[in-house]
Amino acid sequence: MKRSKIIEIIIDNICYDPSAYNPKWRWNAFSKNIKAEYQKILPILKYWEEKNYISIINDDEYIFMLFPENLPARDVLLLESLSYENKSNNR
Repeated sequence: MKRSKIIEIIIDNICYDPSAYNPKWRWNAFSKNIKAEYQKILPILKYWEEKNYISIINDDEYIFMLFPENLPARDVLLLESLSYENKSNNR
């Protein structure tokens, strides 16, 4: 699966899912593809961590802790993430 599609899936989940009020996100909240492709999406997750949107946990149970109060709107987050991805691909 393309990294941009995986990122879009994660964004859709964290921006629309009521469990966003629970800040710790479990691996099982996402499809198995997310865990299998973790290394592929790690640069974006680190970028989000720099922006203080999340704190990466990455243990057997949790992927990250979400700070919903710091998140921009879904469309802004998606555009920002895809722009970052394009910049990192051009390096």
